[in-house]
Amino acid sequence: MGRVGMLVAVFLAPLLSVAARPAGAQELRGRVLEQGSEMPAAGAFLSLLDSAAGRADATLSAKDGAFALAGPGPGSYRVRIERIGYRTWTSDPIELAAGAAVSRTFVVPIQLVSLEKLSVRVGDQCQSSRGSGEGLLTLWTEAKKALRVTAWSEKGRLALDVRRFERDLDPTTRQVVAQSSVSAVVRAHRAFTTLPADTLSTRGYLRGDTLLAPDADVLLSPSFASDHCFGVDRSRRSSGLVGLAFRPVPGRAVPDVRGVLWVGRATAALRTMDFTYTGLVFPRGADSAGGHLDFDRLSNGAWLVSNWRIRAPATRKSADRAVVTGAWGMHRVRQDTAWKFTVYHVEGGEVVSAGLPGGRTVLLGPAG
Repeated sequence: MGRVGMLVAVFLAPLLSVAARPAGAQELRGRVLEQGSEMPAAGAFLSLLDSAAGRADATLSAKDGAFALAGPGPGSYRVRIERIGYRTWTSDPIELAAGAAVSRTFVVPIQLVSLEKLSVRVGDQCQSSRGSGEGLLTLWTEAKKALRVTAWSEKGRLALDVRRFERDLDPTTRQVVAQSSVSAVVRAHRAFTTLPADTLSTRGYLRGDTLLAPDADVLLSPSFASDHCFGVDRSRRSSGLVGLAFRPVPGRAVPDVRGVLWVGRATAALRTMDFTYTGLVFPRGADSAGGHLDFDRLSNGAWLVSNWRIRAPATRKSADRAVVTGAWGMHRVRQDTAWKFTVYHVEGGEVVSAGLPGGRTVLLGPAG
């Protein structure tokens, strides 16, 4: 395997903008308040659900709890309100007439989610996330909240200043032996992208010499759920984290990923994801290839992947040699190229700053 990189859209993405809502759309406006104190619930993720439970629109509540949603057509809708670390709340049906503007105040109960006592043990047999125990289901539900907001936030709602880097690591000491970096502004687009989930499911996470990483959309997809088994990893309990572990289902014949989504035990907030690739053949002396993603929540409630990297063994041609082949006196000579594992090649990027709607910029420290 030669130098392996990540399919990144950092420098290819056009400057996009969020599509404007059509004039005369059915609007639902209001505020989200906490039950009891009636304090504003800032940064809550509101989804406007149609009669088939499909998401017609979504937004984050403002600092004062205010929100605005638009329906694509008249009809009956519900509003789902998600807050990380709290139970999800869904409204009763709300009728939106053609061109109408409806106002609602949602007072949501404060029901905390606890990840302190998970009944699922590490090493449980392979099982789908949909048919698992209560503890695993709770963990997956909380991780999905952050992933949903990440996927939504990175579709034209953030202006990101991204620094991309490449590094070569010594295979023994893992010290940096070569490094380069470049910065570019990515407006209204996620910091990196990958192939569609169904393509990765069918063809795998390797394209030529390019390794692909799962993003929030992929992790949320039905194909990822059906291709992987899930369990709870408590190996980092002393660090205050609990992990949602995933691995390919038995019999997967294409390059895939296995790893852990690490969630704060006390906060239920998604922190990081570590993963390795499966179904690959590595050069002699190399152990594996894998990656790491950091997730961050911004002050307005938006989530994003703030740092990512992929590590893979890199090889170089060490010699061309003549090799005699054949048997019983019938010899042929062919050229044989020897390849040598030399370094671990790392590609990745980090978000230096994020521009929020309204022009405010949030600085993110370098994650390394």
